[in-house]
Amino acid sequence: MARKKAEPAEPTQQERVTKLTPEKTLTDLIKTKKRTGSKVDELVAEYRSALSKAVEKKHLHKKAFAAAAKLHDMEDTALGEFFDHFDHYCDVLGIRDRAENAPRLDLGDQPGEGPEEDEDQEPSNVTKLQPGAAVG
Repeated sequence: MARKKAEPAEPTQQERVTKLTPEKTLTDLIKTKKRTGSKVDELVAEYRSALSKAVEKKHLHKKAFAAAAKLHDMEDTALGEFFDHFDHYCDVLGIRDRAENAPRLDLGDQPGEGPEEDEDQEPSNVTKLQPGAAVG
């Protein structure tokens, strides 16, 4: 005959005590959050502004840059392992072939084609109208 499993005993009063974060720790964290929050917001705004400017004036591809930035932050060993797998996946799934065969517009904006644009200068593909020129 099989023995019946003993049911666990109810926890004692001491076992029911929950450890809570001290009040001083909570208030200090809130103060730190308030103090640093505005600094973080300023830095994020500065980064987003620089990113938007690069997209607008320097042809930055946001998704490609975001992916490259994540890879740049990886440790060398993890990066090597990532590319071993990624290259294999691209080969098996034919991703590079698809990219190479994708239609592209020839805008003459490849590196080495045409003069480099100054950061604050209007892009070379923009024509400014002279005063008195007819519009439309």
